[in-house]
Amino acid sequence: MKHHICRHFLARIFIFSILFLIPNKSFAIDSESDREKIVTAKSRKFYRGSRAIQSLLLSGNKDSDHNSKSYQIDTRYYYQSDRQMHEVNFFQKTSYASSSSKEMEKKNELYDLMVSNKFILGESRNYGVLYNRVDYDELSSYYYDLRTAAGFGRVFFEDKVEIDASVGYMDIKNSGSKSFLLPSIRMNFPITRNLSFTQRAYWFIDYESMDDEIRTTLKYRINNRVSLALNHIFEQRKYDDASKNNQINQTRRYFSVGLVFDLQ
Repeated sequence: MKHHICRHFLARIFIFSILFLIPNKSFAIDSESDREKIVTAKSRKFYRGSRAIQSLLLSGNKDSDHNSKSYQIDTRYYYQSDRQMHEVNFFQKTSYASSSSKEMEKKNELYDLMVSNKFILGESRNYGVLYNRVDYDELSSYYYDLRTAAGFGRVFFEDKVEIDASVGYMDIKNSGSKSFLLPSIRMNFPITRNLSFTQRAYWFIDYESMDDEIRTTLKYRINNRVSLALNHIFEQRKYDDASKNNQINQTRRYFSVGLVFDLQ
């Protein structure tokens, strides 16, 4: 009964989201890195330990040469427990470059704030996800970039499968605004005692494009400290190119082999 209610609820979200994806203005095609940040923020599994994990990073640097210089500050906070995950990232960078008068002139002043949340709803196996990001640089061509997303998901098969769907909205001052739908799935199954299968997939859908990515990993534990990992990534992107008056189809495959060392 609970599974039926959950499927019915997610189906209503999906139908509503499709109706919500209505073009607002002409909009630049979204970048892969921006989509990946939204997916990554909700892809981590809930921590199954008795104690919560917290981490804080503070860093800064200065880079300069004979005709340019830049300052950078990076701050990150992360919290993870068996019921919730919270992440806050703040990044600031200011760059200068020599102008025609050979004096240093400010080229950009970027402020980037990201807040993501993932949390179990009550005593159920359902969870909520929230994502908010703000980029601001008054010296850039885009000026500001606002992105937000919210959705629901459910954990299945003793935490081995997670399925969720989020509705998002983005607004870039000099490009316009639009809405998008982002369903995703994560699976982690042990095949044998030493062999495990992990897969993560997502679909990024809006009125002018549809992208999907599937990441698959086979991990074989050689001994208690060393594992062999085989990774395969498949990406597909479809969007309408107004300048060429046709549809663009892009496909990429990536395969890697590596060793994973457990230092604990």
